[in-house]
Amino acid sequence: MKSAMTSSPLQVAIIGAGQVADKVHASYYCTRDDLELVAVCDSRLSQAQALADKYGSALVWSDPEKMLHDVQPDIVSVCSPNRFHYEHAMMALKAGCHVMCEKPPAMTPDQALEMCNTAHRMGKVMAYDFHHRFALDTQLLREQVMSGVLGEIYVTTARALRRCGVPGWGVFTNKELQGGGPLIDIGIHMLDAAMYVLGFPCSETR
Repeated sequence: MKSAMTSSPLQVAIIGAGQVADKVHASYYCTRDDLELVAVCDSRLSQAQALADKYGSALVWSDPEKMLHDVQPDIVSVCSPNRFHYEHAMMALKAGCHVMCEKPPAMTPDQALEMCNTAHRMGKVMAYDFHHRFALDTQLLREQVMSGVLGEIYVTTARALRRCGVPGWGVFTNKELQGGGPLIDIGIHMLDAAMYVLGFPCSETR
């Protein structure tokens, strides 16, 4: 694992070799000179091998715990089905890795809170793929809200439309592995964007 002072690329490992890992995580890492994809883990070893072969010479594993022990990467992308986000993220954090986790963070709020607390305790970055908050329109709207020009916001409505219909690949329609349907898949992005725009207001009970 690299120190903060080193100039060599940070080593990245991916857990879960599905389409999101392929088209989002691995494809991006390979555009960066400061990152190196060194390991891919998936319970389907052939799937891990296919992803590794596509983006270079990363080694492959079917056991994430063994991969973390053997490779000791700096960063781990958790791209496994939602049911395993908590398990794999916690495993990576406790191994001393920074974590980039696909959404949703976990299957329950308690799990998500424990993930954040563990990252804080370990001194590691725990990030989730809530990328809509970085979109230009979201950033501009947040600036307006934060400046006060829109006054006090007390009601927010968020909508999302997927023109391609229900994803027919991977485990998107498997409730046991995903934890839910459209709300978990795309609704969570809108909820996060709305909360981000509002500055993450605290709950208040009267």
